[in-house]
Amino acid sequence: MSKSHDLSAFLASYEPSFARTAYLLTGDVDKARELTVHALLAACRRWSAIRYHRPADAVLRELYGRFLGATGEPWPLPEGHLFTGLAPTTRAAVVVTFHDGLSLPHAAAVTGLWTGALDDELRRARARLRASHPHLFPDEPPRTDTTPSSPWTLGAAPEPAAPAEEGQDADPALRAALLSLAAELPRTDLAGTVLRRLTTRRRVRASVWTLASAGLVAALVATVVAGLSAVADNVNEAMARSPFDPGAAGAAEETRDPLPAALPDPVRFAYPGYCRDAEVDAHDPRPCGQWVLTTRSGTEWRLPGARAGYDPATGDSMPLALSQDGHRLAYQNPQGRYLVHDLPTGAVKRIEATAGDGEAHIASSPDGRYFSLSFGASGDGAVLDFRTGTTSTVRGEDVEILAVDDDGTRVVAERRDTTDVPGHASVSTLRLDGARTRTKGFRIDPALVEHGAALSPDGRLLALVTADARLVTMDARTGRVAGPRTRLDDDDLEVIRVERWLGPGKVLVRLWDREDVYLIQVDVRTGEANAFDDSATEWIDYSDPIGALEE
Repeated sequence: MSKSHDLSAFLASYEPSFARTAYLLTGDVDKARELTVHALLAACRRWSAIRYHRPADAVLRELYGRFLGATGEPWPLPEGHLFTGLAPTTRAAVVVTFHDGLSLPHAAAVTGLWTGALDDELRRARARLRASHPHLFPDEPPRTDTTPSSPWTLGAAPEPAAPAEEGQDADPALRAALLSLAAELPRTDLAGTVLRRLTTRRRVRASVWTLASAGLVAALVATVVAGLSAVADNVNEAMARSPFDPGAAGAAEETRDPLPAALPDPVRFAYPGYCRDAEVDAHDPRPCGQWVLTTRSGTEWRLPGARAGYDPATGDSMPLALSQDGHRLAYQNPQGRYLVHDLPTGAVKRIEATAGDGEAHIASSPDGRYFSLSFGASGDGAVLDFRTGTTSTVRGEDVEILAVDDDGTRVVAERRDTTDVPGHASVSTLRLDGARTRTKGFRIDPALVEHGAALSPDGRLLALVTADARLVTMDARTGRVAGPRTRLDDDDLEVIRVERWLGPGKVLVRLWDREDVYLIQVDVRTGEANAFDDSATEWIDYSDPIGALEE
């Protein structure tokens, strides 16, 4: 699929195709729009991971996964619909091959169905449709020059031709009918809705808490708390009714004081401040658009000179990473340099690397000595040893440094397109690079690293999330997966990313329910998952960096 360099351009170009696919699956305009928006939000939250690697496939996986994973009968069809009598799985098989124009291996990759199961569903669909709509299966096929082209071939490498009995060319009249039916969907600007939701920052609760802590007087505690609770309820209700409007009155937060020269108080988490008027210039960010650091004592400071939030031109999130002890942070300054700042001493060192074309990904070793920097599709990565001030280069193709150990060993993923792995458009090679540890690597499904990875304290196990939202541990040297597989998407929760290990046996994972964010700790020995008890979980948002939590 198209390797778009811009999220807004990608949404504008491809959103109509996703909506038409959803319309064919659901048979309902409103449900199609809802399914499309949810799929786009889930996929584009990981824009840095999917941006250069078939982003349309990532959206299709989310769309078909939500359609096929729905419980009960959420997709009833209107009377007389072409797909009346077809089960959701059968509908999906027909739409993905005949409308989306994907070969069976490619269709299997985006629907999660086995190739053999897809073939069975297509045979079942043909038999039923031939009985109910015989005109779609004429003895003489229509002329090939009247068959519309697939919306998924724009900017994409051509798919291998499928045999007539398996591919969309077997029944061109059926395919033309689907394209005509899909074109009945009214045009709406779902791209604008998705972009607004992606850039919404839910900071109202944090603002209320800060105001309360600063303004409470002992004699008025009960009255003020009651009033603030009512205000918070009203604001939350208003936010639920309409998307956040950065231009609305009162949207901007109070401006914090700049970071002092030395800060011994560990940072628990960081979040981007608001600016209610014009967009914040990345080269000259105003104080209201800078990162806000919340320390363990509850005080807050802004990080001068560092742009926070999203770049509206590209959709990239501005990078910031915190060490697990909360004493170091890494960020990009307005001149485009990547810096690591030791907060207790005020010392700043630079990661000597040229910024790549992809979105920056920064990771810290557990003790904060090493910080890695990679850009996905731009090629090489880099690792800074803060103690010595030296930067080492990690070379490769489409490199992403997933994790760094305390001894400087890094877990590196290289992604490559492939034609020799059935059902996969690309694979990743995972390897360890370090002074004392080095492996040749092994191939894995790229979906295994879409939610990041965390390396165990002994440097042997990787915590990863599978495509079906299960936390697994993998031997970083052999690729062998062992131990329990913990389901993480119960109660309508979706995985955001793997955060870190909490000692030798537990892993911290960030999830959300499209409203609130949760931190869950998983015991990798038993598979048991529980809520992580830390007050920071009440305030962190979707992508806020976390530092010194109360473990």
